[in-house]
Amino acid sequence: MSYEQFIQQYIFQPLDMNHSYYMHNETIIPRRASGYAKTQQGYRQAEYLNMMIPYAAGSLGSTVEDLIRWDAALREERLLDAAAQELMYTPVQLNDGRTEPYGFGLRITEYKGHRLIGHGGGIHGFHTLLARFVDDQAMIAVLANAPEIAVEKITRKIARHLFDIPAVTHTPVTPGTALLDKAAGTYITEDGRSVEIGRDEDRLTLRGVIEDSLQPISETAYYASQDDEIEVHFANEQDGVFNALTLLIPIYRSFNATRKQG
Repeated sequence: MSYEQFIQQYIFQPLDMNHSYYMHNETIIPRRASGYAKTQQGYRQAEYLNMMIPYAAGSLGSTVEDLIRWDAALREERLLDAAAQELMYTPVQLNDGRTEPYGFGLRITEYKGHRLIGHGGGIHGFHTLLARFVDDQAMIAVLANAPEIAVEKITRKIARHLFDIPAVTHTPVTPGTALLDKAAGTYITEDGRSVEIGRDEDRLTLRGVIEDSLQPISETAYYASQDDEIEVHFANEQDGVFNALTLLIPIYRSFNATRKQG
């Protein structure tokens, strides 16, 4: 039995997910959304991708309504019992003893005190996020047909409305030249990613995990201009520079990084 047949027989059909498919390029699928890519000249059709390449990592298509059925089936234990789901929601322990906030194909996190089990997705022309607030019996699904759509930001905005969470507000301060110089540099995360803090005249810029300009809220803390819930906190000042930072991206994860030497 192929992966496609298994998904259809054991998940889609029993759960009445009648608008969920393996997205073969050739198959005519009613109301299939087109994916788009943004260029300097405007939007265009997304680059072609044979759906046999991503396979189980991104070749399924669905609707918000069908994803509601998926969430309900998990909550009601019609697909997996509570013990099996708890295994899925348990952070993995690495060989060096550290734990990662990741279970069996699911990211384990929280938002403003609400436990969140979910995952984002990205493929040519699309960007998605499924956020299951398992203790609140609530689920948010954001499906976008352009990769630059900020699905995490949209999810957080919906969650704040759903849980009556006040909007984040910051009071920017004016940084001095010395403060900007302390922060600028290249930092390396624990998993080897590069976070570049650049200096653009009287402001800092962030490149790496995300790209944005930064607004200061204190001598050691900044927030992203396009998303005021994303924050960068600098620490470990030595010899006139910061040697560590923490990049906080709500829902997604936090990154701890140290300054690259040399």
